[in-house]
Amino acid sequence: MIDINNIILPVIVLFIIFYGHLKHVDIYNSFLSGCMDGFNVIVDITPTIITMIFAIEILLKSNFLTYVFSGLNKFTPELISMMILRPISGNATLGILSDIYRKYGVDSYNGFLASLIQGSTETTIYVVALYYGSVGVKKIKNTLKIGLIVDFIGILLGILFASFFFF
Repeated sequence: MIDINNIILPVIVLFIIFYGHLKHVDIYNSFLSGCMDGFNVIVDITPTIITMIFAIEILLKSNFLTYVFSGLNKFTPELISMMILRPISGNATLGILSDIYRKYGVDSYNGFLASLIQGSTETTIYVVALYYGSVGVKKIKNTLKIGLIVDFIGILLGILFASFFFF
């Protein structure tokens, strides 16, 4: 039996080469041009990514969020950190989600709510900073405001649904 997964990519590459040859396109130079464009994009967005990672690490390691939101007894420090950091970083909240699963279990209230938060929100600040920063857009207009409002609504609905199923 032929494993189709192993032949799909070579077939696509051969099709592109064949089609480019039919259209009289310099395939090799087009490929190199695309690689250079991709490399330039990486060079352009690297400072933004490094800055975001640095800022997130400082915020997480300082335990600032734990101190600020210590009065909210219903939510664990992990959940509060996840609610705050989700619009900033997807990888940071995946790490927090993994810690919540390990500490409380995937079928617990905390695990269920963390899953809802992860699935119903977006990394809004990260996306705006990365995409707008990479193309040089200075005025983001209402993008950030509306994105954060939608994230807030996603978190509130997550709390509502988790409370409905667990309490």
